Amino acid sequence: MARLVNAFGFVKVRFPCLFPKRLRVAGLLLFGVCALSQNLSAQIATPAFDRTLRADMPAASGWRESSTVAVTAIQGTVKEKVANANSDMRRSEISYLVASHIIGPLYIESFKSLETRVTNSEELIRGTSFSSDPYPIEFQGVESYDRTQVNGALKFGAKNKEYITLGAHYFVVTKESSQQRTWGIKETIRDEQNGFGAGLSFRMGALYFAYGMESVTEKESLVKVGNGWDNQMFGVALMTDRTKSGNQFRLEYSKKVSVESEKLAEGVLIKNQHDKNSNSRFSLELQPSQFENWIINYEKQTLIESPIAQAQDINQEYETYGLIFRPKKGWIAGAYVISGTETILWPSSDQSVSTSTTSKSNYYRLNLGYSF
Repeated sequence: MARLVNAFGFVKVRFPCLFPKRLRVAGLLLFGVCALSQNLSAQIATPAFDRTLRADMPAASGWRESSTVAVTAIQGTVKEKVANANSDMRRSEISYLVASHIIGPLYIESFKSLETRVTNSEELIRGTSFSSDPYPIEFQGVESYDRTQVNGALKFGAKNKEYITLGAHYFVVTKESSQQRTWGIKETIRDEQNGFGAGLSFRMGALYFAYGMESVTEKESLVKVGNGWDNQMFGVALMTDRTKSGNQFRLEYSKKVSVESEKLAEGVLIKNQHDKNSNSRFSLELQPSQFENWIINYEKQTLIESPIAQAQDINQEYETYGLIFRPKKGWIAGAYVISGTETILWPSSDQSVSTSTTSKSNYYRLNLGYSF
């Protein structure tokens, strides 16, 4: 069996060994080109100026200044070529956010994301025992992703001079993957995760520091055993107040790391492998004094995954540019352009098989919300 590496350690799809080696490698790469993280805004220590974006760690939600309802839509493509295979992945996502102050310092934020990824490819195999002529093999993969998360945060300190927020969150993620090949072989796998986390964000003037932990459990499926692992989150930010400066800006660097975890096979169920990975993000938001209601956004994200017991690495880099209209109260609208590259290294003793591939992705994100 050949294991599919997922850059976020979620689904491990397997292909039967009856497929030719080159086909198996190409199949791995098609689904290995995972889309970007579900949220590209670094919000571990502080909330984004664009209030339509959810916080990565609930403690950051506690610094929000207003209540918001919002919807976000993402459309994009990923293109790659490896060996004799070409693939084209289309990704679409729609998400909903409701964030609100409840009573005094209590803040609640709920989020739901629905995503679909469709991968198409045509592969060329150089003959078999039946024929020496090349022939095409078509491949289509479909992934659906559903995430629901609720954040809660409490703010402490004197009124308008709070110095610390404490937060906790709970989430449920379901993902279904299926593959269809020319001769009709089809495989569908469903996975489900749930998890909870907690953390704090501490403010010293315009400086913010944050730390949090997250525990994730992946349920046993019809194919593999269950598993569990922990994530840690760190963040440092500088966020100015418009009342003290004509230009308001926010700088944040954050990192989320996940340790490796492996559960061995049991009976007919295959093993479950979660790989060590890190997600580093830098975010800059600027609200110029001469354009009071406009925000300029730039973000850079780097993801690195190192699969267990393999000299195989996945490196992803994304850059985001955004322009957002956001008054103090009322309608919010934002447009973003996201571009990225992903490089996967595949160790192989077979010289006819490519040992690395680089894919290019382009996404567009539109946000619409109302702040009150």
